Amino acid sequence: MDQRQESILRELREHSATLPAEARQYWREHEGRYARLLETLDGLYSHPSSRRPKPRRILDVGPSYQTLLLARLFPDADLVTMGFEDARYKPSAGARHIDYDLNDAYFRDSWPCDEGYDLILMLEVIEHLYTAPRRVLGVLRNLAAQNGLIVVSTPNATFLGNRVALLCGRNPFEMLEDRRHRLGLGHYREYTLAELAEAGSSASLRMLRVDFSNALLDRTRRRQRFYDRITRFLPGEFRQMTTIVFEKSGDDAELPDPDRVALTLGDGWFPMECEPHDPSRRWRWTGAEAVVSFSNPRRNVLFYLKVAGCEHPSHVPREIAVVAAKETVHRLLTPPDGDTTQRIPIRSASLGAAEHAVLRIRVSPTFVPAAVEKSADVRELGVRVLTVAMVAQ
Repeated sequence: MDQRQESILRELREHSATLPAEARQYWREHEGRYARLLETLDGLYSHPSSRRPKPRRILDVGPSYQTLLLARLFPDADLVTMGFEDARYKPSAGARHIDYDLNDAYFRDSWPCDEGYDLILMLEVIEHLYTAPRRVLGVLRNLAAQNGLIVVSTPNATFLGNRVALLCGRNPFEMLEDRRHRLGLGHYREYTLAELAEAGSSASLRMLRVDFSNALLDRTRRRQRFYDRITRFLPGEFRQMTTIVFEKSGDDAELPDPDRVALTLGDGWFPMECEPHDPSRRWRWTGAEAVVSFSNPRRNVLFYLKVAGCEHPSHVPREIAVVAAKETVHRLLTPPDGDTTQRIPIRSASLGAAEHAVLRIRVSPTFVPAAVEKSADVRELGVRVLTVAMVAQ
């Protein structure tokens, strides 16, 4: 462990000392797990062999000490939490929280309408849920950016201690708590690696790596010291904890992924929206002009633009112009209904010689819903954009 990792753990240790006894005890029991997490994340993003850029948007499901860890490890990222809010672990005063119970994952119309997270963590959560893991992972996949990572950790059902308990006629899994509580009734279900891998595959996630550890074993206890020592010589499935790193891939199979250009949406875009009964259909409205910026690849590019059909109340088609520098590289009219996907070739010369390039999507005419129909929406709207992407050629 390097000095930076040790410094982060020290800060969290000091923070835990300011919290109530239950939270202090939790830190003492789980400090080893957080140290392991630091090493995992550093390996994914900071190791010299890693080509993955640091995450710009992070979602932490089930805020706890790892929320504060993420805030320190990736200080420039937009860190959002989801689940049940806990003020003890709020990463900053203005941090956003999504109040959502993952047990509602059965109902697609309940899924959070958000997207684009480069890194999602769900640590020690899935065992507390009674909803099928493939549905839970489906929600997270829906929130992840293309090629985003989803890190899931949970107790390992095939841990050696569990096997020994069963051989002795004891149930190694805890009894449900005799109470009703918003945060659940203890562990509903612990999973094997094969079960989690199958759930991830059902949710169209690719498993990148698996880590088994004994990070939660209490080595002051003789039996747990024994399990720690002996499982070093056994297959990983005999250890206590499972951590899996999934990757979201395959959303846009037609796009050659190695040459994808990272895009940043600038001025002129409104927040993400989705269909109430189909959260997988998502879009952003533009205004009269919407800006897309990116690092100039200094190559010819193919710009993908998928827009919805005419939404203008008077059913007047709108003209869309895609402008690079001062050159209009493409024009189209919105279809009367349905969606259209445009594959727009843009020459390298049109992007200019600067380090950063900009495209502008200009829409005419625009409209204000409140001015033409019974609506409280006073935005000036252009067109609904469902997909915007770019690949270098």
